[in-house]
Amino acid sequence: MKKSIEHKTPKLSIHGTIKTGGINEGIARALSQGCVYPIETRKTLMQVYGTIPKLKIPYTFTIDKWINGLATSCITAGIVFCSYFSVYNHFKPSPFAGSIAAFLTSFIKLPFGNSMRLMQCGTSNNIFQASHKLCKNEGFKGLYNGYSLCVIEDAIDMDLRVRLYNLFQNNNNSKNNSNLSTKPLLNPLTCIGYGALAGSISCGLTTPFDTIRARMCFNTAMKTNTSAINIGKMILLNEGLYGFYKGAPLRVASNALKSGLFFWFLNILENKAVMNPS
Repeated sequence: MKKSIEHKTPKLSIHGTIKTGGINEGIARALSQGCVYPIETRKTLMQVYGTIPKLKIPYTFTIDKWINGLATSCITAGIVFCSYFSVYNHFKPSPFAGSIAAFLTSFIKLPFGNSMRLMQCGTSNNIFQASHKLCKNEGFKGLYNGYSLCVIEDAIDMDLRVRLYNLFQNNNNSKNNSNLSTKPLLNPLTCIGYGALAGSISCGLTTPFDTIRARMCFNTAMKTNTSAINIGKMILLNEGLYGFYKGAPLRVASNALKSGLFFWFLNILENKAVMNPS
């Protein structure tokens, strides 16, 4: 009598998840980041200056300034998302998967993110100059200003974004199981719409954290107050609750477009991988 052989799917290691999941997310993020970088630059200017600077600021904010650091931004975004989803996929059964991934990948994200904010503000011409300015004023820790806020923001934003998109997608494909090989290639408008809605909701909840981080980074370069609590108090006293949401329309628009394009690119890459397995 022949014994039935039970096939079990082995649990992937971190290395395994990088090979099977993180790379697709990294490529999709790099592509979507490039599409919205000029909008994100305007958002950062609104958060820091309260408006899009013109002649009053000693910098000329033209198209070349808006796309300053575009290549660095895309490469960094790709690496960060590859790392994030590699860790996230590994711990996915846990409700803390998003928090763990945010905690670990913020070590990679924050130095580049803080440096690029200075480039977007016009205070630095390249990432090396921006990094030097942050380190010169506060030492190595200047690169990691806002780390706690970054972890909280990403833990909420990224985890909620993925869960909402999956919820929308599962409702749309209720007759299909969750196996990737049975998921059809979604209509581009449907995919982008679900991603945009998920991105809008998640970024709307985390905009105050992003605004404080932007000002912390700028204040580090300007050698002024860099305490998150003090900056939060100053915003509340001088600008009211609205101050935490300066640049919010641009941030929501940017994240909606970026999230929609990300999930569309990812949907294409994942289905291509299924149809053409190596």
